[in-house]
Amino acid sequence: MEQVDSGYTELRSYQWEMKHRLYEKWWGGSRSVMVQMPTGTGKTHLLASVISDRMMADDTASVWIVAHRRELVEQIEETVARYGISKDDGRVKVMSIQWLSKHWEDVKDERP
Repeated sequence: MEQVDSGYTELRSYQWEMKHRLYEKWWGGSRSVMVQMPTGTGKTHLLASVISDRMMADDTASVWIVAHRRELVEQIEETVARYGISKDDGRVKVMSIQWLSKHWEDVKDERP
């Protein structure tokens, strides 16, 4: 399967296509876009690639990623790190919905 270099790691051709379709919707004015892909097709890699693009384009941007299980939080953190995105600088936060609901007062003034 053809792979395309995204800067830090490689996306498969169908992920690259999905990424372009996502950007077309955003650039076309859509504020909310949902991406649906089957299990094992690299949704997390696609997400990390999009976030990486955003971080490179705007050094003041911040992103929250909210997952429903701790295992997913860890998986996402590992994947975004492969794209050169460090959680240590605080610009990208990966958290569980449970953590967010308990710590909302700590982060409610942030604007991701």
